[in-house]
Amino acid sequence: MKKYKFIQAVLPCLIIFLLTVKVMAFGPAAGGGPNNGETSVPVQAMIDRSFDTPLSAGTVNTTNVFLKAHTPNEQGGTPGGSNLCAQVLLSGTTRILCEHTADLTANQWYTFRVTTGVQTSTGVALGANASYVFRTSDFSGGSGFNPPPIIEGSSPRAGSTIPVNAPVRVYIDPQGNTVATTMKTTGDNSVLSATNIQLFAAVQGQPSGDNMLACPSVGGNAAAPTDCNMAWDATNKVLTVTPGKKAPAGTAASAGGSAMTGGSSYILIVKGPTAGAWMGQGGVQNTADVPLMGGDYRVEFRTTILQPSQEVPCAFTARITTQMAPTGAPPGRTAGTQMTL
Repeated sequence: MKKYKFIQAVLPCLIIFLLTVKVMAFGPAAGGGPNNGETSVPVQAMIDRSFDTPLSAGTVNTTNVFLKAHTPNEQGGTPGGSNLCAQVLLSGTTRILCEHTADLTANQWYTFRVTTGVQTSTGVALGANASYVFRTSDFSGGSGFNPPPIIEGSSPRAGSTIPVNAPVRVYIDPQGNTVATTMKTTGDNSVLSATNIQLFAAVQGQPSGDNMLACPSVGGNAAAPTDCNMAWDATNKVLTVTPGKKAPAGTAASAGGSAMTGGSSYILIVKGPTAGAWMGQGGVQNTADVPLMGGDYRVEFRTTILQPSQEVPCAFTARITTQMAPTGAPPGRTAGTQMTL
């Protein structure tokens, strides 16, 4: 009987302990590539990992995520040297992208590592360093290889807040194998298509309602913008989105689309190929007919309540009370009176 009572007393504590341990860490990754142990990886391959929980953008950086070559050049070699991730980006809220601006070395072993410095949006750390060892192919690409477009980032970043009238910008490197390669601006795979570029109100992290963007007439001249809510700048490689306004100026109301409202959450989506398949169909493409590598690019953000045109008065009235005297009252002022600061 005493033993039974002891178990009754201890069991709830044990359950609480197990539940506490469970929320102390998260992981492992739910997807991405290259896979651990994979060989013959293209030297231009996208290096990424996806998780099943929103991550903290502030912890996804080149300190906590790295790509390094092995010395000696073998699977069991030691990763060392500089971090080959020129940038580490958070796509949407769950996908980590390592952008290596130069091609990797052919027939080389590498380690891609996401360390325990990466945290969820609620501050929970990765349970253990997640390391993925792979070897590149001995084929370095050649002139016939067309690397896919890469989204280098966006403004706003995931989880940030912007003025309600601020434009949304997506920075896209079209890549390709010629300097003339850019993003398509006509047809089904255009970056000016409301099928491929979408903005929704966000409810609990999910799109809600109708797409707020429209493009009844296409244009990109800032001096004479058309009704399209999107504009592609091929020179600077940036897509500008102005909900409810004519892009890229974003000052005149458009005939289609809906403006954002202050104090609300939104999700911007740039569509990738169908089902996220490599070289799949659909989504935005560059002019070499190559789609984004991976799935959709998603960014959730909020807007401020005040519009940029609204000004907060600099002057305000403050009462200096007798409790602040004698040092609290400025010279020439009597404690307990009102003054404008």
